[in-house]
Amino acid sequence: MPNLDLLYLQESAANTVVAAVHAWCAATGVELTSAKGKQAVVAAVRLAKSDIAGDLFTALSQEMFDAGGAPAIGAILVVEDEPLIAMDIEESLKSAGFPVKICLSCSDAIAWLADHTPSAAILDIHLKDGPCHDVARQLETQAVPFLVSSGSARADAEEIFLRGTWVAKPCDPDLMIEAVKRTVSRFSNDDLVEVSA
Repeated sequence: MPNLDLLYLQESAANTVVAAVHAWCAATGVELTSAKGKQAVVAAVRLAKSDIAGDLFTALSQEMFDAGGAPAIGAILVVEDEPLIAMDIEESLKSAGFPVKICLSCSDAIAWLADHTPSAAILDIHLKDGPCHDVARQLETQAVPFLVSSGSARADAEEIFLRGTWVAKPCDPDLMIEAVKRTVSRFSNDDLVEVSA
C-alpha cells in the first residue's frame, strides 16, 4: 500500500489498516491503486491512529461515504424464512455498517436479484418455499460471494452450497460479521471457511 505512515504503525495496527482497506475496496469495487483507493489508505491510517468507536472497516466505510463520491457498499442479501432470525442478522449487519436486504422466501430473493447485485448474501438452505439452490446459482451467475447459514450438516448439503462460506447456525453475531467481512472482501472465494458458535 502506498502510504509511508503505515511504516510508523505497530504491526497489528498496520495489518488492521491493510485488511480494512482491502475489504472496503472489494466491497465498493474501487481499485486499491486508484485515487479513491489511496484516499482510503490515508483515511484508514488516520483512523487507526485515533480512538475510533467500533471497528476500522465500519469507520472507514462511513468516512469514505461522508467524504462524498465514494461508492456505497452494496446491500448484504439475507435469505431467511424465520423472521426473528432474519431480524437478528439484520441488526448485527447494520450495526457493523452494512446495508441489508431481507428476503423471506426463495421466490422473493430471485425477484430482487433480477434488478440488484448485492455485495454478498447469507442463505439458509431450506426455506418454506423450498431449497435455496436456485438463489445460490443466481448469486454465482452474478459473481456474488455468499455464506450458507444452516443448522444442517455441511456433509449433507448439495454441492452448490459447499461453494459458499459455511456458517453454523446458531452463530455468534461477532463471528457472523467477521465471516461477512471476509466474504465481502473476497480474500478467498475458493476457501471454504467453517465458522462455529
